Parts: sequence; structure tokens; C-alpha cells
Amino acid sequence: MNNRQGSGQQLVADVADRILNAWKKGRENNLNEELGRASNLKTENLDAFEMEKLEALESVVQSLQAGRFPSMSPARASEDELRAAVRLLEHLADRCVS
Repeated sequence: MNNRQGSGQQLVADVADRILNAWKKGRENNLNEELGRASNLKTENLDAFEMEKLEALESVVQSLQAGRFPSMSPARASEDELRAAVRLLEHLADRCVS
């Protein structure tokens, strides 16, 4: 795992990329682990732009937890919400979104 947290740059992109990879591969254990890590990120070294991206990532994490792991949340995300969450992950991971 590449941890750039000390510099405060690319942290959200790295985390989003790991979540996206686990999601697309259908590996629930890996996804659950990455979602948990995303919920416990240290923020003291992040600049304002990275903090804004982190807030967006937190929303994505909540949507994925609601849709993928219904026992973790009473709310279930709709298909459209999950699709939007994955597209936002792609954007946060600095992947081309077509």
C-alpha cells in the first residue's frame, strides 16, 4: 500500500482507487476492509482541496456501505445512487470517466 498521507497529496485518489478496485472485482472482504480504512483516515496533514475530496469520498463510502452491506445501514442505496457513487470514485481516483 502506497501511503502518501504524510504529504497530504493524492491520499483520496489512492484510497478511492483501492475501493474501486475491490468493488469492481467483487471482493467483499477487500471492499469492506477498504471502506473501513476510508472511514478512519487521519486528516491533520491534508490541504483544503484534499479535505474537500475526502468529504466527497466519505459520502461515497456511506453509499457503498448502504448498498453493498445492508446490515451496516438501515438505508439501501438505489441502483442510480450506487452508479453515481462508482462514477464519483472514478473521478476521485483520477481515472478517466467517459
